[in-house]
Amino acid sequence: MKVLFMLAALTVLSSCFSRCCAMSRDEFESIQLGDRIETIEDCAGEPYDMCSKGDDTFEYEYIEKITFTGKTDVLLNHYYITVSDGIIVGKRFKQESSPAYNLIYQEDPNSYSY
Repeated sequence: MKVLFMLAALTVLSSCFSRCCAMSRDEFESIQLGDRIETIEDCAGEPYDMCSKGDDTFEYEYIEKITFTGKTDVLLNHYYITVSDGIIVGKRFKQESSPAYNLIYQEDPNSYSY
């Protein structure tokens, strides 16, 4: 009975981690123009967003979140891959930082005036 329970638990847990890899800067750098988009989708999965550029050309967007101590997003890496007829014809990268504290809040919520 314990063996069946353990096998069921392992099956459930392994299904949560079915992607073979995530999009990272190294993965993005290894993408070559002329590659088929299926090779990227097989490894990185479905894109975060996909927008049509017309004439069977699409731009795929993948996002990598880099956190500090696992709690706060510090950096967002946006990886854009341009695909025409299933072939990668372009790619670009954009990095965003979290806004500074003073850009998020009008006033410091931790300061008190009496």
